[in-house]
Amino acid sequence: MILVITIDKDPITTNVCLWLLHFKKQFYLLSIEDIVEVVKIEGRSMVIKNVSRGYEIDLKNVQQVLYRQGDVLRLPDFQKDQDKNLSEFLIQENRNLRQYFYHKIKQKIETYF
Repeated sequence: MILVITIDKDPITTNVCLWLLHFKKQFYLLSIEDIVEVVKIEGRSMVIKNVSRGYEIDLKNVQQVLYRQGDVLRLPDFQKDQDKNLSEFLIQENRNLRQYFYHKIKQKIETYF
């Protein structure tokens, strides 16, 4: 399976996805505009859910990553009146999850386009 990381409405990514469909390649798309959640981290496995597009991705099944641009697992927006210690903790947890995500896919990045 191929994981494509990009931004929405990028014409180059659209063309790449059309070619992947043409060649009947299984792929998932992650965009900075998508709402992405970490579902599970167990052993060496990490499962994320693309809430916006309605599917889960087990990173152990990803064979290649096409990285165009963008970021995933964005920092959530915290309310100003939320407890400061809780906000700082959640921000750090999100950073750690993002670092782990990129660590998991780093070995699989094949192409920058």
